[in-house]
Amino acid sequence: MLRDRFSQYLSDKKRGDLSRRLHVVEMLDKWDGYLWFYYAVIHKRKDIKKVENALLAAYLPPSNHKFPASVRHALAKIFSH
Repeated sequence: MLRDRFSQYLSDKKRGDLSRRLHVVEMLDKWDGYLWFYYAVIHKRKDIKKVENALLAAYLPPSNHKFPASVRHALAKIFSH
């Protein structure tokens, strides 16, 4: 699963402007040489989404367009003024 995700990122980078996920291409180009891929073993499959949402909420990655609902609501409040 991790290998597949990493492979998708590299395939998107290779496609460049033809990629469906230009935000991924831009991220990989912008931080080329500074971006590292890390992973954590999650023993219970049901916990994966919970851990991913916690990481998204903690880091707010600028290249990500999908955040958990609680984060979207908070961001909407922050940037609505």
